[in-house]
Amino acid sequence: MTYLRQDFSLMMPVADAHPWPELQRFDFLVRSRQVTPSEVQAYESRRETVEPSRPSVYHRAALFALRELSGRDAEATPQAWRKVLNITKKS
Repeated sequence: MTYLRQDFSLMMPVADAHPWPELQRFDFLVRSRQVTPSEVQAYESRRETVEPSRPSVYHRAALFALRELSGRDAEATPQAWRKVLNITKKS
């Protein structure tokens, strides 16, 4: 059995909708799937050869959030951000 749940809904105009309303609700589904181990390996090897020193998209997103939320900037290391934010490392 498959259950579907919409990811989002929009009210959209429909041409020649009579006798129904001109604005009708449309439910949208976003497909997702698991990344295979071979896809992960291919991505990692490509990233290491093309952009060996560039932070991953996840690290860049975290850095963006830290900069926006704190209004500060630091190197892309946990130690640098702990110092800037005056956070002590827990043992």
